[in-house]
Amino acid sequence: NTEAEFLLLRAHALLVRSHDRAMMCALTAAGIARRRQELDLAARAVDFLDERFKEEINKLEPAQIDLVLKTEKEETKFPLPGRGPAYPELRGQLCDCPSCRKARGEKVSPLDQEEELEEEDPFDGLPPAFADLFMATMMEGMARNESPAQTMARMEREMGQFLPPARRGKKRR
Repeated sequence: NTEAEFLLLRAHALLVRSHDRAMMCALTAAGIARRRQELDLAARAVDFLDERFKEEINKLEPAQIDLVLKTEKEETKFPLPGRGPAYPELRGQLCDCPSCRKARGEKVSPLDQEEELEEEDPFDGLPPAFADLFMATMMEGMARNESPAQTMARMEREMGQFLPPARRGKKRR
C-alpha cells in the first residue's frame, strides 16, 4: 500500500464527517500518485473529488502535499464532524476560530474564547466499529428526517433486542 492509497482510503472514510478534509486527502493522494507515476490511483483520486476541488488539482505545492500527508499520518483519533485538520490555509482561506485569529495577531474578544470550549470525544475509549455504526445510524436518521432524539429512540428499540435482559437483584430476606 502506498501513501496515496492511504490518503484516498482516509478520504472515503472522512467524506460524511468532514467533506473538505476528505477532499484535501483525495487531492493530496492525486498529487502523490502523479509524482510516483501511479496513474490509475491518480485517476481514482481525481474522480473522487467534487467539482470545486477539481479546479485545485494542480495548485498544491510539494511542501503542502507533504504537510497534509504528515498531518494525516499523525492523526489517530476517530474523525468527528468539525474535528481535525481541514486545511483552509492551503486553499487560500483563513480559519475564523478564535485560536487561529489570535495566532494571526487579530483581536479576540473574551466572548469568542468562550465559544471555543473543547468538548469531550463521545467515542473516546469505544471501538471504532461502534462509532461507525453510530454515525451511520445518525446519517440514516437524517435521511429519514428524524430528529436526533427520534433516531436515538429508534436505535434503542432496534439494538435493545441484542442486549441481554436486565437482571433483577436477589430479594433480601
